[in-house]
Amino acid sequence: MGPLCIFTTAANANTIAGTDRTTSIVHTTIASPTVGANQAIYVGEPSLYAPTVNITNTIVANYATGIQQAGGTVTTWNTLFDGNTADTSGTVTNNAPLAGDPDFVAPANDDYHLGPASPGVDAGVDAGVATDFDGDARPQGVRYDIGYDEVLQQCGLSTGVNYLFASPASQFPSVTWAASIAQQRSTSLAATRMPRASQGTG
Repeated sequence: MGPLCIFTTAANANTIAGTDRTTSIVHTTIASPTVGANQAIYVGEPSLYAPTVNITNTIVANYATGIQQAGGTVTTWNTLFDGNTADTSGTVTNNAPLAGDPDFVAPANDDYHLGPASPGVDAGVDAGVATDFDGDARPQGVRYDIGYDEVLQQCGLSTGVNYLFASPASQFPSVTWAASIAQQRSTSLAATRMPRASQGTG
């Protein structure tokens, strides 16, 4: 995969969405299943117009160079880097960068959804994006996820059965429920009541 190239010219401000020579890359995943030979993002300046590129809540993984600044101004916020030979080249202002395995579901099959162990979960900032690539609402957790995917959070219940004894001849079970949040795309839940004759906590 070749790099995402961002230039400015007199006729066209930039090659992707932006205004006046300013380009914003938001909630984007740029990744390769193996280390690519190119840059993930290349910012150049082949004209009199110097581009300004703002990168927010983006994953850059498995490239020779993650972000190369050959011209203009490049600023990032909450970018997750992993597996790059060099995360940046040139002058790149990194605000709150992260490093670690994004825990992609199946990168060999081009599935770059985040797994529950990803450091990108709840690590982003509010960039004004209300849904992810799949149309799922953002945020699902206490903060926004980094990348194009927002990990769905399912609410489940776990039980503990405590038995209280009023006398040797009578037993009164009380069932306590505790809510838990599982960061995953699907979950199943089963609950079983223990026999009244059992003692202790199950």
